[in-house]
Amino acid sequence: MTDVHALPKRLEDLLRRNGAPADVKVSDVKPIAGGYSLLTFGFTATSAEGTRLADPHRSGARVGAAGRAHRQGHRADAGRPGL
Repeated sequence: MTDVHALPKRLEDLLRRNGAPADVKVSDVKPIAGGYSLLTFGFTATSAEGTRLADPHRSGARVGAAGRAHRQGHRADAGRPGL
């Protein structure tokens, strides 16, 4: 079982390791139901550079695109600053 209360910190750490600013904060973590073989969550990531919504249901969601690229062996957002 996934501890939803621990996810913001874990996501912040993951985002920082992948180029997000040191001040990134994750909020509004919510499970997304339906049609996925893995647990899927949407969330909001905020830093001094702006706010991003990570929601795989929205087309072009950056986290989703980065995830697909990672599985293919490269980062979709390589060279892009911020989230």
